[in-house]
Parts: sequence; structure tokens; C-alpha cells
Amino acid sequence: MKAFFKWVKRIGLGLTAMIILLLIAGFIFERISRNDAEKITPDGNFAEVDNHRLHYYKKGSGGPTVVFETAFDPAGHLQWYHIQQQLPASYTSFSYDRSGILWSERGQNPKSGEKIAEELHLLLEKSNLPKPYILVGHSFGGTLVRFFVKQYPQ
Repeated sequence: MKAFFKWVKRIGLGLTAMIILLLIAGFIFERISRNDAEKITPDGNFAEVDNHRLHYYKKGSGGPTVVFETAFDPAGHLQWYHIQQQLPASYTSFSYDRSGILWSERGQNPKSGEKIAEELHLLLEKSNLPKPYILVGHSFGGTLVRFFVKQYPQ
């Protein structure tokens, strides 16, 4: 019986040591990744919306404006980058990082579909983009587009 507890103790210590090493490795990886991320300059622009900055990327000029809304993707506007590059220059394409995603600040507001639609509306107004808007949403972004259309039917 003593031998059994001796092995259990060794296995427990080994697992504890392994968990500690994994935590240290994760911390080091996070620090290196954060330092690398701080060196990257975001493309696009920022606008102040509801007391926090939202990042957006605009390409082309003229109307209509194609507005891209992302899914639950931490890459934010980058999800649409290659598609924006392929649109004709006669269109204005617009993608952005929702609050708390990629380069946009989180802000203090609760994040509901209505609030996200309101922030997008304010961002589009501040960006002086030509109307009409063609809204394109992928996955969860499609749901957010529906909130936007319901609140701003024009």
C-alpha cells in the first residue's frame, strides 16, 4: 500500500511540475506575441465612437458603399481584406473591427446587437461614406446586419 501512495505522490508531483512548466511557457509565448503585435502598424483609420476608438479600413471611392460585417472572428476586418482588394475601385468598400476586436478599443457600453448596430451607424456617419450601403455579413455578422437594417431602414 505504501508503494501505491509513493507512486501516486510521484505522479502528482510530476503533473504539478508539468502544469507549472506549461503555464510558464504560455506566459513567455504571450509576452513575445504581445511585443510582436505592438510592432504592427494597423492599416486604415480610427474614429471616435461613444467615447472609444474604432478601427476601420476603407478602399475605393464613389458609391455605393459595400459594408462588410465580420463573424465571431478575432481577426476583425482582416477577414474581408482580400475581398475588398478585388472589388472595383468605383465602389467604396468598408470593413471595421467591432469594439474589443483587433485594433478597436472595447469601450464601456454593453455589447448587444442593437448597440453594435448603433456603433456601426455612427462609424459610417463619421467616415463620410457615400450612400447607399450594401451590407454584407458573414455568420454572426449576418445577424448584426439584420439589427442594423431594422434600426436604420433607410
